[in-house]
Amino acid sequence: MKPIAVADYTTAYGLPLPADPFSFLYPYPTDLIVLYLSKINVILFQETDARTQSIQIFRHVFLKPGDRQPDYEQVVDRLLSHEHQVIFAVQSIAYLIRESLTHYRAAEAVTTDLKAFNKDLFNTILIYNHLIYHTEGTGLETREGLWEIALRQQNYIRDFNALFYTAPIKFLLVQQFFGSSDERKKIISSFQQRLGLGNLWNFAKTFMELMQRVLGEEHTGQYIFHRSEIPPQALEIFSYDKTQSRDEMSIHFDLIPRPFYAVDDEHIAVIDFSYFRYILDQGLFWCIFQYSGLNTGRDIQKTFGLFRSKMGKEFFEEFLVGNMLKALFDRRHHVVAGEPPFEDFWIRPNQKDLIIVEVKMADLNPKTGETFDVEGFKAFILDNYAKPKDTKGGAKGAYQLIRQLRLLETAGPAILNRLKLGNLQKLNVYPLIIYSDQALDMVGVNAEVQSVFSEQLSAAEALTFHVKPLTMIGINTLLEQFAFLKAAPSNLLDLVDAYQRYLRGKKKSYEKHGGPFAYYEQHISFAEYVALVKGRGKDELGKNTAVFRSLINAGHFGPIDQPL
Repeated sequence: MKPIAVADYTTAYGLPLPADPFSFLYPYPTDLIVLYLSKINVILFQETDARTQSIQIFRHVFLKPGDRQPDYEQVVDRLLSHEHQVIFAVQSIAYLIRESLTHYRAAEAVTTDLKAFNKDLFNTILIYNHLIYHTEGTGLETREGLWEIALRQQNYIRDFNALFYTAPIKFLLVQQFFGSSDERKKIISSFQQRLGLGNLWNFAKTFMELMQRVLGEEHTGQYIFHRSEIPPQALEIFSYDKTQSRDEMSIHFDLIPRPFYAVDDEHIAVIDFSYFRYILDQGLFWCIFQYSGLNTGRDIQKTFGLFRSKMGKEFFEEFLVGNMLKALFDRRHHVVAGEPPFEDFWIRPNQKDLIIVEVKMADLNPKTGETFDVEGFKAFILDNYAKPKDTKGGAKGAYQLIRQLRLLETAGPAILNRLKLGNLQKLNVYPLIIYSDQALDMVGVNAEVQSVFSEQLSAAEALTFHVKPLTMIGINTLLEQFAFLKAAPSNLLDLVDAYQRYLRGKKKSYEKHGGPFAYYEQHISFAEYVALVKGRGKDELGKNTAVFRSLINAGHFGPIDQPL
């Protein structure tokens, strides 16, 4: 989460918001509004600097035909009061596109006054900035307050690195997974036929090439393509249907899965290139389920739930995380135990340490994010990562780790011999949770689960060994840092120790000085910390891709038909 301030209507004009926030745009055709907003989105996608974004948007979107162009640098500097402020924000644009499509109006044979339209569109963007980002009254020194801000920013949907640097690797592994059994081969073959693909990688390639073309141009906002440049099956499945009437529109259910928007019979616009990540990553299993014949149309929620649970166990836990951990700890003296009674993985990296890993694939309900439902987000965290055993199921997350610590405390010779353990008194135990949904990279999530874990640990009987604080690690962080972690087995625990020292230091600083930013710093996630100290960039992509390709070709992820 980045601390930012967003320029809005009330601060820009000193006026209250209109009673109807969309009132300025009712006279204009929806296609015009959506195309302008999509062009803004692509510039936000291309540029990372807020000031440059604003200048480029004014220069290439808010044109005044026939007029002498103003000095946009001066305009931007007047609107931006400090370096952490932005004028155009992707979330506001997304909600404004949703509102525009909800009030769909077809184009008429009337010339639009573009000067008036530019002004009305810009004012409406400022209005939606206020609606989406205004958090007056939010307690900034509470976890709930931090989550409200993070939910409104929704950076987890638009993570550039996840889209470019981890999604391709994940896609390679999904392809390998579905090729590893006859049952899965039938599923993926059906999916490929439905989309007219020679192989699964061509599916990713379609979207990656469009993004590379956009990022390779001069950042003037190219977002419209000729239909012939996109496979017809992809257009059929992933295009927004303007002819379908909707009483209610959802960004997550209606727009993100359908980022293509027909301009005319020959041209297609991309509403938001960041939405490609859903297709390539978060929503891939849904796409496979939907277009492989698995979806029979009967009780979709139940049948997809069963398929997804199967993917959570077989792909995420066993195939992806299990094989990655075995690759990281593959020295002769290492022990990686994942069979009963060890849940999910117990790892002996050296003589003094033991890692106990709980793996959980769970996805945040899109409605929770779209409605900024803080209580729903907290419930998602606790239900999946800090839940005791009850009549509906077994212990999860923090409670499962407590259960495993008790098992270690009472371990007999079979367990001790399997782990090559002797005296437990000098043993350091690292409890880790590896999760799938990048929403859990939000600030404060680790602290929430750690507080439950610490409370239960204090209530438990005294343990012989020393237990380190709980650390939650997202799969994308493991993928991003995989080459670094594999280079030296000690790197993982070194990062975990450094992260926990950082949190302790920031906690002391907050207790001494106070303040919202200090409160935020003591609650950052492991993903935020790693990005802070190691950075994130394309250099790691090449290293990681080489490592994973080598592992796949060596058969570490199962038999292969041909080398990659």
